[in-house]
Formats: sequence, structure tokens, C-alpha cells
Amino acid sequence: MVGCLLGRQGVESSGNGRVAFGSMPMKLALRIGAGLLLAFAAVRSVQAPTAEAGSFWRSGWVTFAATAVVGGAAASELIVRAIRDRLSRQNSRLAEHARPALQSALRLLVEKGDLNCMETGVNAFLVRYGRPIFYRWGVHLRRQARLERVRISTGPRPSGITWTKYKGTIGLSWKTNKNVAVNLASHRYSQLTQRRFDRLADADKLHLTFEEFQTASRHGYVIVAPIRDEAGKYRGCVTLDGPRGEFTRAMKTRPFPILGDAAETIWRFARG
Repeated sequence: MVGCLLGRQGVESSGNGRVAFGSMPMKLALRIGAGLLLAFAAVRSVQAPTAEAGSFWRSGWVTFAATAVVGGAAASELIVRAIRDRLSRQNSRLAEHARPALQSALRLLVEKGDLNCMETGVNAFLVRYGRPIFYRWGVHLRRQARLERVRISTGPRPSGITWTKYKGTIGLSWKTNKNVAVNLASHRYSQLTQRRFDRLADADKLHLTFEEFQTASRHGYVIVAPIRDEAGKYRGCVTLDGPRGEFTRAMKTRPFPILGDAAETIWRFARG
């Protein structure tokens, strides 16, 4: 069983930790605004040929402002691209350091609990800033982005859910800054219809929508250990997930110290 954990098979990297500066809507708005200023300046110059020489419109300030906006948009795009490239390189280096720690944790847990190595995986998430996400309970600028995933099989695939604070099992760990273990596939709400599920309080359904809850349930159980900095502040998490029928065996392995060791290793490299 241990042999199936060796090598590079099943190791996947994710670039979800990028900072979302310079989004297309922002750049498009800047360019449209600059175009409107230039068009307005041209119209005014035609409509008011007798305006005083020192007037705002005749002095070229509008043209200058529009040029500055266009130049600023171009410069910001270059700066954003440079920041993204730098963050991508940093994430790649950090993922390379995190991978052995995750592989070691997975190997130990599979050995101790006689877990199915093909259907068990470990992940590392870090708290990152990104585009604002609006929910009826608030606005979120931070989310947990997947740093690295170690899994032999390709499924289930990553959920694609944006993991903000409070949301899902890892959001609950973020909220409480504590270890968390939930078997979503056998959760007491997993068999509810959407109508009954939607009536639940947000905290009871882990701030997930019905579709998100069903997607997350495909991962079976999820066991979460926080990544903390030197001051004890939550910085991310390391998770173990596997089929729902192995939740009890996984808990008997005492997974939190093993996941916690991986979390400490990852933070040592993350703090640089």
C-alpha cells in the first residue's frame, strides 16, 4: 500500500493563490473613461471655437487628463502583470516545499489507519486576498486558495468553491482557529431536499448553498488542521479527505498531530 504513495503520481499543483489586481472590468472602465474624455474634449473644441484662450477646454487639460488615464491604465497593467508573475513564482516555490510535507503526512496516515490510498488525499490552503465577494452576510476580500494537492487518483476533482471565512469545513476552521472534522457525506443534512436545506440557518449548513453542499459531500469526510503563524493567527490549513466509510478509521489515526506537523513545515517556508 505504501508503494502506491511513492513517486510523483497524483501530485497536483494549483495557482489559485494569485492576487486579483487589475481585473479586466477595471481596465476596460479606465479605457472607456479615457475615450469618453477625449471625445468630449473634441466635441467641445468644435462647439466652442471662440472660447477664451485660457479656458479649461482650450488649454488642453482634458486631453492631458485622458492621456494620463490611458498611460496610467497601461502602466498599471504592466505592474499588475509583474506582481502576478512574482506571486506565481513564489507560489510555485512554496508548493515545491509543501509537497514533501504533504506526501509524508499522507503516507503516515494511510499506514496507521489502513486507509484506501487511492481515494485519500491531503491539501494545503493559504489565506489570500482577491476580488470582493458579496454575500448577504457580508463582503469578503480574503479566501483560502489551494496551494497544493496530493492525491493518487484524479477524483473527486477540486470542488471549485471559493472558500471564504465561515464557508465549509475549512471555513469553520478559519472561524474558530481550531481543528475540525466533518463527514459531509453522512451529515445529518445531506439527504434534505433543496427546499428544506435552504430554510436552514447559515451556520447549520456551513454557509454553503445546496449545490455547494452536494459538491463538497463528494469528498466524503474532511479533517482540517490550521496553519498558524508565530502569534497563533490563522494563516491557512492542511486537510485530509477520503471516502465516508473510512471516517472512523481516519479519526483513530489521531490525524491532527500529523496534519499539524505538515502545517508547521509549510508555514516555515511561507514566512520566508
